[in-house]
Amino acid sequence: VCVQKGKRMKIVRLFLALVFVSLCSGAFAAVEPDEKVWTAPKSGFEMTITEDLQSAKGFLTFSDTGEGVDPGSGLVTARVTYVAMPGEEYRLLKEEERKAYNEGDMEKLGEVELKTSSVEWPFFEVYGINRGRGADELREILLDRNANPAYFSGDDALGTAAKSLVENMPVREIGEKDGLRYYLCWFNAEEYLSFTGQPQTGSDYRDEYLELMAGNETRTGHIRLTGGAALSDRAEAGSKLVFETTDLAGNPVSSAEIFAGHKVTMINMWATWCDPCKEELPALAKMAEEYKQKGGQFIGLCLDAEDAEMRTEAREILREAGVSYLNIVPFEGLEAQLPNKLYPTAVFVDENGILFDDVVSGAAVEPYPVTLDKLLNR
Repeated sequence: VCVQKGKRMKIVRLFLALVFVSLCSGAFAAVEPDEKVWTAPKSGFEMTITEDLQSAKGFLTFSDTGEGVDPGSGLVTARVTYVAMPGEEYRLLKEEERKAYNEGDMEKLGEVELKTSSVEWPFFEVYGINRGRGADELREILLDRNANPAYFSGDDALGTAAKSLVENMPVREIGEKDGLRYYLCWFNAEEYLSFTGQPQTGSDYRDEYLELMAGNETRTGHIRLTGGAALSDRAEAGSKLVFETTDLAGNPVSSAEIFAGHKVTMINMWATWCDPCKEELPALAKMAEEYKQKGGQFIGLCLDAEDAEMRTEAREILREAGVSYLNIVPFEGLEAQLPNKLYPTAVFVDENGILFDDVVSGAAVEPYPVTLDKLLNR
């Protein structure tokens, strides 16, 4: 949306996309009069709902996303959103939103989102992060997620403001449980409201929001870590990719040989039956040539090239697309090292075959150079 219309929608999609996904799937709860605890089994904690939240005029929603948005990242998330609107009125709007979403009515969906976006304000988030990572690594991930230049279409001022929001965000450690270190995070309230534009709502909601946000400094004391966070079975960043296989012509290749000497290798997993995979191949062919000079490398992994006939078909597809970079066939242990449910999906490894956190799925060509440049400039 905009801070008039376009900017606000862009902001909403950046900072409230996870909330919207959770609401659409029903994975949220609001503070009810007799409710005392928010429970987050996917993220591994529970939180006492304090009196100031119980008696708030604004409507509060709780969403336990777990690792669902970033499978394999080792990062779980749950969040609370403050809604500057009476609860019943908000529920009716969300029903309209769900209906438009389910019916594919994008025009209606945009109209409803414009109404809800001005009253949905981030309150706080609880993150759990594994592999010994801490606050610095968490903030780096959030900067990449919320302030990535690719999201702002050349709007440098908006990108700078988004980066400032994350850089100024308080991050308070809660504790450790089952290999995850937990943090409570929230935006500076005044800065967030300024970032999104003057909210179209009463000053009483704004004043309450500012007061409640000031109370976040004490909320870590009301969170109890329960463990059991639901982490995916996808290979985690930090693990090492090791294999021996062949290219599409039958020549032997090994991971140790093909990754060595390249600071970053992008592995594009595709299939001959996947139209979006094939449509992006010409763009990948050009990109691969550009990144040779930067220390980057592209490799294709054709997931259905398991026999001679399919390998011939794959070679012909690549020839027509102008692809000259190495393409390999599935290898033993693939499902354990790179389980994959979306086509195409790109993963990134260093010269030793160590997986980076970054994953790009769904023929989203624009993030490829953004991700590669970020990893190459580390």
